[in-house]
Amino acid sequence: MIIKDFIILSFLFLFLLIKIISSIKKNIFLNYLSTPLIIFCIIIISLLNLYNKPSIYNFLITLGLILSLIGDVFNLFEKVDNSHLLFSIFFFFFTHLLYSIAFLKEYTFSLFHVFISILIILIVIILYNKFKFNIKNKSMKTGIFIYMLIVSITLLIAIGNLSTKISIKSLFITSGMFFFWLSDLFLGIDAFIKKIKYGSIIIWLLYAPAQFLIALSTTY
Repeated sequence: MIIKDFIILSFLFLFLLIKIISSIKKNIFLNYLSTPLIIFCIIIISLLNLYNKPSIYNFLITLGLILSLIGDVFNLFEKVDNSHLLFSIFFFFFTHLLYSIAFLKEYTFSLFHVFISILIILIVIILYNKFKFNIKNKSMKTGIFIYMLIVSITLLIAIGNLSTKISIKSLFITSGMFFFWLSDLFLGIDAFIKKIKYGSIIIWLLYAPAQFLIALSTTY
């Protein structure tokens, strides 16, 4: 099993490196090739754990990863008005819904979550108010708001896993969702506020480890 993990991890790093190079060189072919392969490698990790340790949690995470792969494919077909994001958001919404349900199993409420919730809500409100001025499509405005909400809820539930007990699994879940939330934050800024230099690289250096850590949580 260790050999299999090493092989998968090696391919994951290889495809992520190709993704970075393709972004710098603006190589469309390599970008189209590497993007789905990165998440495919991560899905294999989750699938193997689902096969070896069948559980509702592992099933939900695996299904969420598969939906996110579809969302990533839609992201490849970029349009000037960012309308492609609406299709991507649809699949990622259900990804986070599945993640939320999976993370709820070991969620425990803490008063600290109230402070975190207020902080995240303020960030979401401030960013959404900036985003909406550059979004002409009403469906896009609604979709973006709902998506920002579900991602934030998933992050809060993930943080709640640390309240139950600090374990490798809870650390993977929380850090993975935090990286996911950050990657979406940068994606939103890049798409609707101001283009970030090497924005795609920054986003994927957050997004790929995020999905990888969440997939690894199925090991425990």
